[in-house]
Amino acid sequence: ATMGKPPKTRVIERTSPEKRTALQEILRALPGVSAGQQRARILQALQKGPLTTFEASRYLDSYYPPVRVKELRNLGHNIVLHWVRIATEAGEVHRVGMYAMAQKGAAV
Repeated sequence: ATMGKPPKTRVIERTSPEKRTALQEILRALPGVSAGQQRARILQALQKGPLTTFEASRYLDSYYPPVRVKELRNLGHNIVLHWVRIATEAGEVHRVGMYAMAQKGAAV
């Protein structure tokens, strides 16, 4: 084993067409650029499953998702962060946050 290198994480290739459609439906149902509308979209998406910062910005029109997630946490929502690697359309791999609602009763 090599010392000092982070463990390899799997690379998430793309957002599935089904998930993309679901996120676009959330955007249509909750339009607007206010922080409140962005939080509402992100919360609704998180209630359906994990959400990356790329997905929140691309499909939910949230310019800077980490701030909206912080605000949701401040409102009492138990949202956890996992780091994942995402392949962009250009073929580059980026490390981005993936948010998920914490499981009930799970230690934080």
